[in-house]
Amino acid sequence: MRPNTPVGLVGRYGAQSVRVPVEEAARVDRLVADRGGGAGGPAGRDAGGRGARPPDAQSVEVQRHLLLTLLLRAERHYDHARADGSLSDDGDTQLRRRFAALLERDFGHHHDVGHYADAMGVPTAVPVRALSHSTGRPTKALITDRVMLEAARLLRLREGAPPLGGGPTP
Repeated sequence: MRPNTPVGLVGRYGAQSVRVPVEEAARVDRLVADRGGGAGGPAGRDAGGRGARPPDAQSVEVQRHLLLTLLLRAERHYDHARADGSLSDDGDTQLRRRFAALLERDFGHHHDVGHYADAMGVPTAVPVRALSHSTGRPTKALITDRVMLEAARLLRLREGAPPLGGGPTP
């Protein structure tokens, strides 16, 4: 889990707001309005005023890419606001960042919440509450997800498949 990725910015109970500069607002509004409606665009009509094409397999991919684009734009504004000091992290976000760094360092040897709480110098209930609140997932599930991600990576390497994000594809 990397909290600086779009996924890390969006939690089940996400309470962080990101201000979008006025010059970017129209672009963001278009992304939200379009929602990948195929040829139909925001109002469900194409340039000739006709109805939108019915959804197809590509519509879902277009929606996914538009959402990712929107999240990446939000991340850019979020990072800029943090860099210039106009946005500060709340306690849960700071704890989530500390947990993520410790998890990356220790997931190979420690799979218990208590280890990470001890390493942060807080009672076990603190990361359980904070991480559950900011991610919407139990702390143990976050640890298990990281272990499983590494296991899948190692399995792909062992099977001779190129690692994710690397190597040429056939």
